[in-house]
Amino acid sequence: MPTELEVLAVDLSRCGDVISPSQHYIYPNSSYSFTFSGSYLSEYINRYDYKPEYIFHKIENDDDLYFGAEIEIDNGGELSDTAKEIVEFMGKENVFCKHDGSLRNGFEIVTHPMTIGYHKSLPYAKLFQRLINKGYRSHDTTTCGLHIHFNRSFFGNEKLYQDLSISNMLYLFEKFWDKVVLVARRDSNRYAKRFNLYKDETPIDMYAKSKNASKYGAINLMHNDTVEIRIYKGTLNVDTFYNTIEFTKVFAELAKEVNIYNIQSVTWEDISSRFSNELKSYIESRSKSNKKWSNWGNSNSIIHNELNCSFVCERPTNLRDQMTRLQRQIRRTRNPLEQRQLQRELGEVSRQIGQNRHRN
Repeated sequence: MPTELEVLAVDLSRCGDVISPSQHYIYPNSSYSFTFSGSYLSEYINRYDYKPEYIFHKIENDDDLYFGAEIEIDNGGELSDTAKEIVEFMGKENVFCKHDGSLRNGFEIVTHPMTIGYHKSLPYAKLFQRLINKGYRSHDTTTCGLHIHFNRSFFGNEKLYQDLSISNMLYLFEKFWDKVVLVARRDSNRYAKRFNLYKDETPIDMYAKSKNASKYGAINLMHNDTVEIRIYKGTLNVDTFYNTIEFTKVFAELAKEVNIYNIQSVTWEDISSRFSNELKSYIESRSKSNKKWSNWGNSNSIIHNELNCSFVCERPTNLRDQMTRLQRQIRRTRNPLEQRQLQRELGEVSRQIGQNRHRN
């Protein structure tokens, strides 16, 4: 159980901007008092906004594609002793721990940036089993995600090249959303919302949507130095963890290699041919347990999807249906720019409905 002082620190951390660094606090109706440092809740559990000097790790001959993982764990307690054990076992040069207000009774483990080869050299399997033994869960919760960051600089040093490759990746994720969901183990949700791809949209359209979105997109572009994939569900399964990183890696590499004019011609076979045998087996196993994706590896099924665009969202052809959809989106969005765009579209649909009424 956390001490009263640790409980106080957690309570204060949830106040967000109200808390000032190096300020003295007295716990109400208690003799306890302490000075809050502004950077951590305890020696080993940092505030939600803590950012260290990142240490980059790679194995010799690895590409400069670095992945940072946020592994959310819940149900076992936000305990400094557990965080200390994690950091000492994995190495403080490799991981640190942070408070996460979206979790009920846990915290998140954050890795420093490292290549997939370096990730695989760390003892995640033993760590995850220790956490499970302590009562922690990740996949089997409604609160936990596995957020994977990778460096924008992988796409190039100039912003133009980065933006073009990011547009490609957004497009591929949306085009093959049914496959992404299979690996992610969850669908679009309030904390990781898809952008939706319509038949007449291009990679540039996807980029425009993402730029006007909040951080709670399936792919978050609000970080200056990284692209964050938020759609993945949390896990304490080491095979799932490694396969999720590899899945992200393949999409990032393809988004970089393929010209933006050719990205729309990429097939699922082009992507899956790059998977390791381990990732292929993992996806096959996942697909067999879910009838919705039982034909993921069938080439005929892939062709059918591409011909009929079942991987994209159909725009409603009925004007009344379009109006209902737009009104629903306007109510849901919190982004002013997106809201204005949706309102303009709604105005155009209303105008068309009015014209049709006069013709009749």
